[in-house]
Amino acid sequence: MAGLPFEREYVANISQMPKGKIPVLEDKGRLIPDSSHIRQYLADTYGFDLDSHLTAEQKAVGTAFQRLAEEHLHWVNNYAFFIDPAGKDWVMKAMLDGLPQDEAEGFYQFLFDKLTGQLHAQGLGRHSREEIYAFGREDVDAVAAFLGDKPFLFGDKISSFNTAVAPSFPCCCAPKSTPRSPNTPAACPTSPPTRNASTKPYSAAQNKPQAAAKQRQRPSENCAYWFSDGLYGRTP
Repeated sequence: MAGLPFEREYVANISQMPKGKIPVLEDKGRLIPDSSHIRQYLADTYGFDLDSHLTAEQKAVGTAFQRLAEEHLHWVNNYAFFIDPAGKDWVMKAMLDGLPQDEAEGFYQFLFDKLTGQLHAQGLGRHSREEIYAFGREDVDAVAAFLGDKPFLFGDKISSFNTAVAPSFPCCCAPKSTPRSPNTPAACPTSPPTRNASTKPYSAAQNKPQAAAKQRQRPSENCAYWFSDGLYGRTP
C-alpha cells in the first residue's frame, strides 16, 4: 500500500525476534516489532500515513476497534483453533500437514498448553465455551453495526484501523453459503466477505433491496461463525 519495495522473510523461531513476536520490520539495519510501531515508523520515516484524513474523535474510535480485534477477538480465534477440540482437525490438516504424526501431535499439544495458560491469564479462558463464543459474536456484531453500509470504517477511504481489524474476520466468520470441499478442512476465506474491501463480516453481494434488508439484521443471522458453527474439517 505504501508503494515501497520489500521482501518477505519467514521466521522459524520467533523467540529470536524482539519482544518474541511477529511481525517485525527490518529497515536500514533497524528492527521494528509490532504492527502499530511499524505503521508509525512508516508514517514518520516515509510519510505513509493512512490516517491523515481522520479527526481526533475518529482516531479514538478506531483505536477502540483495533483493541477489540487485537486484544479480544484475536483470543476468541485462538481458543477456537488451538483449545476447542473442534478446531484440532483443522489445525492438523491446514497448519501441521506434512509433519510426522508424532511431531504434529507434539507441536499441537505445545500450542494447546501454551495458549491455554495465556488465555487463562488474559481472562477469556476463565469462561465457558459458550460464553467465549458469545463474546466473539458480540465483537463481530459491534464492528458490523458501526460499519453499516460504509465501504470502510470511516467512510470512503481506508485507514490503518481497517488494516488492523480486518485480519480477525476471515478467521471467525463467513457467509453461510460459503462452499466447503468434502475432501479438505473448512478453511477461512482469503479475505473478509465484504462489499469492496471493508471489514463488514457478511456478504452484501445481493441486489440493492435485498442488501438493505440484510443490513437491518444482525450479522449472526446471515453468517456462519467458523469458531462456533461446527465448520472445522467437516463436509457441507
